[in-house]
Amino acid sequence: TGVPEGWLDRVLDRMGPGTSFRSISRGATVPRSMAGDQPSLSLRSVESFKLAGWEGVHDRTKQALTALYTGLEHPLSPAVASTLTALDTSEQLNAAEYQPGADYPDGDFAEGLVEIARLVKADVGLRVAAIDVGGWDTHTNIGRIDQGDMKNLLTPLGEALAAFAADLGDRLDDVTVVAITEFGRRIEQNASN
Repeated sequence: TGVPEGWLDRVLDRMGPGTSFRSISRGATVPRSMAGDQPSLSLRSVESFKLAGWEGVHDRTKQALTALYTGLEHPLSPAVASTLTALDTSEQLNAAEYQPGADYPDGDFAEGLVEIARLVKADVGLRVAAIDVGGWDTHTNIGRIDQGDMKNLLTPLGEALAAFAADLGDRLDDVTVVAITEFGRRIEQNASN
């Protein structure tokens, strides 16, 4: 078909249908690994997952969008239905006022893991979640085990993953964490450390 299909999209295809929260990415867009025909949500947080202007007109807006896409063979109809269901789910989650079960470090990656742990523990049908962590394209001062850019990057990553594991507790047995990078370095140190 010429349309790119990411490897996580192929995984979701084999898993079969699921809930509107079965595949999420933290951020503004879906990563390439999730590109394809399987629906995925992009969100910053459960609290921020809402329609602009939603307050005060929730029921009327939902009714209008439902009526607009009902009985119409429009390419967006399935996405609209899934989004409306996801909005209902996020409202229910927000009403529960989630408190993490661990102390997470500061930072965007840790905040993303809090959201993923929340969705795992809420049993919303989450099967795949992705967080992109930038800043790893280091060219100088990678350093050694006790100092340098790599230590400065790996320390908060490890601390956030440890908090995520503690937060999930026994639920971690049902979770697989995969860290992927496309960037590598040679073993021998170059002139810029």
